[in-house]
Amino acid sequence: VAAGLREDGVVVLNTSKSAKEIRETSGIKAKLALVDATRIAIESMGIPITNTTLLGAMLKATDLLPTSALEGPLHERFGRIAGKNIDAFQRAYEETLVEE
Repeated sequence: VAAGLREDGVVVLNTSKSAKEIRETSGIKAKLALVDATRIAIESMGIPITNTTLLGAMLKATDLLPTSALEGPLHERFGRIAGKNIDAFQRAYEETLVEE
């Protein structure tokens, strides 16, 4: 899974497992960002689609942008269902565990 990953790379995973479990089973030594994106998507949107949920996890892991920078684009992309997607996105940001 981590073949070719740069030393300063990050692995974002949709999992309910701990960082210790992931490292023991996969051998990944890189920074991990772990979130149960499927659970959050089901609870927030009613369906197990994790795209926007994992986007929140990626932002938490990388600090590329503040979450507020994506609220407008998410509203534009998802229209009437944007609220559920933004909820999933923000919850994932808050619930993601980042482990160096």
